Amino acid sequence: MTEVPAYLRGLSDEQTPDVVQAPTSSPNDGTPAIAPLTRHERAESEWTEPIPIDAPEVSNPGLLGDVAGRKVRETAEATQTPTDLAVAACLGVLAAVVGGRVEVRVRSDWHETLNLYVAAIAESGEGKSPMLGHLARPLREIERQESSETRDQVATQQAKYDRLVKRLHRLQETAANTGDVMDATEADNLAVELASARRAVHPRLLADDVTPEALVTLLAEHGSIAAISAEAGLFGILAGRYSGDHNLDAVLKAHGGEEIRVDRKGRPPEFVEHPTLTLVLTPQPIVMAAVMRDPIMRERGLVARFLYVVPETRQGRRNTRSAPLSDETVDAWANLIQRIFAAVSPPDARQNRQNPAEQGGSVCFVVHLPVIDISPEALDVWYRFREALELRLGPEGDLWGISSWVAKLAAQIIRIAGLLHLADDPEHALDRPISSAVMGRAVLIGLDLLSHARVVFGPTGAGSSQLRRLLGWIERHVGDRFSARDAFRALQTSAITDMETFRPLLDRLEEMGYIRRAATQVNPAGGRPSVQYDVNAIHRAKHDRTGRTLPEGSSGGFGGPPPRPRYGNEP
Repeated sequence: MTEVPAYLRGLSDEQTPDVVQAPTSSPNDGTPAIAPLTRHERAESEWTEPIPIDAPEVSNPGLLGDVAGRKVRETAEATQTPTDLAVAACLGVLAAVVGGRVEVRVRSDWHETLNLYVAAIAESGEGKSPMLGHLARPLREIERQESSETRDQVATQQAKYDRLVKRLHRLQETAANTGDVMDATEADNLAVELASARRAVHPRLLADDVTPEALVTLLAEHGSIAAISAEAGLFGILAGRYSGDHNLDAVLKAHGGEEIRVDRKGRPPEFVEHPTLTLVLTPQPIVMAAVMRDPIMRERGLVARFLYVVPETRQGRRNTRSAPLSDETVDAWANLIQRIFAAVSPPDARQNRQNPAEQGGSVCFVVHLPVIDISPEALDVWYRFREALELRLGPEGDLWGISSWVAKLAAQIIRIAGLLHLADDPEHALDRPISSAVMGRAVLIGLDLLSHARVVFGPTGAGSSQLRRLLGWIERHVGDRFSARDAFRALQTSAITDMETFRPLLDRLEEMGYIRRAATQVNPAGGRPSVQYDVNAIHRAKHDRTGRTLPEGSSGGFGGPPPRPRYGNEP
């Protein structure tokens, strides 16, 4: 859990902890002579400190609010999924129900929509599907309810539309054959009427894996849509699985509500003034690593638009007799999502969504959104966060390497604050400004997400969980040296099927200074030797000195799993 920054505790800039310098000694102060290095210490002197493997902070579900926090905790426990996965999915579900129906006003020339792009990175078998199912179920219920309530209206509009189409075709054919001026005039008038009638659509909140072309149509028809999926097929579609070329424009624009205009041959143009898309995807690390390596997705800013979580696995530590979600929590969550939807979708807005505007026969969605303001105190919290973050973005700052993602973090926190504000009190949220307490919670969530982004964009990448797993095996079972073959046999999974997929993990650990190829390669059993690696003596000695019990008969391995690293990462 992220430590609370000073500006969220009400401290002034001057109130910082004192730094105590360790006393120094001179060569002539009577200090005993330094003893000669032992063999073990000589081995240590040949190594340097390895680069730490960043471990993301574990999010606090309580920051989401009472109902959402309980839902996340119970869902994570019931499905035995990492808490961070459920926190990320919860934020995505809140964004999906709000969609593009509300904006937060930062200042007169800066409004933020409340949609999010979330990528919760986890291996297959982590329970992603049931976790998403529990959290997203109220959205599907709302969709079914809205569809049922508008069924008669949609059927009537559809029947009228079909009659007009058939009548227009008959008039056009008659006018073309006879040259009758009256038939031609009536056909022209009917074409105008047909444009205003347009094909009726059932209300939609959700879409599954969808092509960019179909996405534009959905946005044109509904203005806002969300894709929540335990798979990540959308990344492949965007990379050109079907078209052969990247098609990112709609997804890039729909993140910030930028106007979309599409003209296609043989079809009416599509125009969406304020499109808003929410994405909640749970890709496997190998899929996300491929996305991060894609230069077009990086350079055009797609990867910088996502909020990431890379939780540690619970596999091997799961409670096989976990308690189910309580009926009280399930009902409270469903009720909260219903209340938020009712607050941001008043009857007149729903009617507008059933009858979008028309411009010259094009499919067109134009909206005028209600606005949530931010209190001066909340703005001060947010500005102080931005100022602290800015200091870390220069060439010498620790966030320089992920500046493209961090540059969007402040705006993402505004969106999160808007979602928390709505979840706290849906009925009055549009009439009250966002408070400093809500903004503080959003900042803390943002700092947790920053720790995850540092992993995704850092040297270990989205596959850091596999890297930590390999390092943990080395710490528990290896002395001074191990073979690549033994490590692979111990760690192979459905994602690591051969040495070709395993070798990059060894290479990465070597780059980070935890291991290095042994100078001599010997196979004691004879035959072709497997690549041998020496283990960093400094890292090994540190674990030895923490008081761990070495496995019986070990020549210097590590006893028990390593403690989870904790890093302060607050501005």
